[in-house]
Amino acid sequence: MRLSIGLLVALILAAVIALPAVGKEDRAPSFTLEKMEGGRMSLKDILKDSKAVLLDFWDTTCTPCNELLPHVQRMHEAYGEKGLKVVIISEDTSLTIQDVKPSIKSHKYTFQVLLDPSHEVANQFGAKGYVPYIFVLDGTGRIALRHKGYRAGDEKDFEKSIRDLLGVKDEAKVDSAAGGEAAKGK
Repeated sequence: MRLSIGLLVALILAAVIALPAVGKEDRAPSFTLEKMEGGRMSLKDILKDSKAVLLDFWDTTCTPCNELLPHVQRMHEAYGEKGLKVVIISEDTSLTIQDVKPSIKSHKYTFQVLLDPSHEVANQFGAKGYVPYIFVLDGTGRIALRHKGYRAGDEKDFEKSIRDLLGVKDEAKVDSAAGGEAAKGK
């Protein structure tokens, strides 16, 4: 009997130790990065006054990343006034970081761009080596959606998650033409 009680206690302790801390995996890690336009921005800054955040780990040489960005811009335009903040985190290294600003400016993207050339923040999110890697956060920093890679149509999943967090019932009329203006009928 003593052996079985001891075994039971050991099994319970092992199970409790193996359990992840409640909510730890589903919260965005704290970070501060340089902004493309100069200055610094932290996760706390991003979350301030937001209901939802779309974080996109991106790199100028990544074809799927660049195919996704027009959709991200349209979501930024369609839902920005409703509480969405869009932040692109460039994973470009010292070899290509000089291409970030010209790439963003040439497409007239208006979302915030942060620079993570050492991949430190990507490591914190478990996204190093994977671009694009998209995270949708609620206004408290809880990760509502994480998505690795991009194929045409994936943006609908991101948008649904964003709409749910914002409490938007009617789907925004988003122009599907690349680089087109978003949010007709806000």
